[in-house]
Amino acid sequence: MDILDLGSLVRTRNPILPHPRLAQRRFVLTPLAEIAKEWKHPVTGLTAKQMLAKLPARPGVRRIRERARPKTALSS
Repeated sequence: MDILDLGSLVRTRNPILPHPRLAQRRFVLTPLAEIAKEWKHPVTGLTAKQMLAKLPARPGVRRIRERARPKTALSS
């Protein structure tokens, strides 16, 4: 499990926080930019959207379509 950020804590020993390659991972930054628009990297001060803008377009990220959930007796 990768811990991306923990309350803006900065650590230089294990576990290193924030994750040392967070700014290079489009597959992490894309959903982070959607769910936490105001979040800022505790070291650089950049938002996930700003970090995404610095990355090359490829490899890209695509959303996996959410499957319909089966109906249960409780979800009718």
